[in-house]
Amino acid sequence: MSVIANTTLWGIGLLVVFYISRAISHQRVYNKARLHKGCSKIKKYPHTEPFLGLDMFLEFAKSMQSGTVMSTVEGYFSKYGKTFQSNAWGTTVINTMDPRVIQSVLALEFDKFGVEPTRKDVLEPIMSGGIFVSDGSNWVYARSSVKQIFSGVRNSSVVTLERHVERLLTWIPRDGSSVDLQPLLKRMVSCARFSFKI
Repeated sequence: MSVIANTTLWGIGLLVVFYISRAISHQRVYNKARLHKGCSKIKKYPHTEPFLGLDMFLEFAKSMQSGTVMSTVEGYFSKYGKTFQSNAWGTTVINTMDPRVIQSVLALEFDKFGVEPTRKDVLEPIMSGGIFVSDGSNWVYARSSVKQIFSGVRNSSVVTLERHVERLLTWIPRDGSSVDLQPLLKRMVSCARFSFKI
């Protein structure tokens, strides 16, 4: 019996040492990359429950119920700065409103950030294959399409998009009743796919 207890204690001890050494290794790699890029240390949200970040989740859920989400988010950024780190269900999340960081993620170093695993199932019905849902070659294609539209290279694309948005507005009832926009947006996107020749 004591042999099993000793073996179990050794196993638990080795697991603890493994996870601590792995965390130290990750922190060293992170600090080295941060210093190489010239980035300052990121502020961290002071979670009262640091393992899953439930405290922040519950605060955010309350703000959604009361309709104060925007002021809550603004409060986070005014208190912790333009970029801060938090924990969401055990995953490290970098929250930012800094245009330079957003530009780096979306334009300059997009290949180092992946969003598809966390967003595809939720956003695919609305944004099928767009820049906010895809990674890899799908993202490159979607971004080149958007870049051409907004850079003015294909002004006819903007005119085509305007036509589809105007059509979407005609589908919305004028009687003041509630409207589910998701099917209308999906319909608009499916119609627009055949019109764009980029």
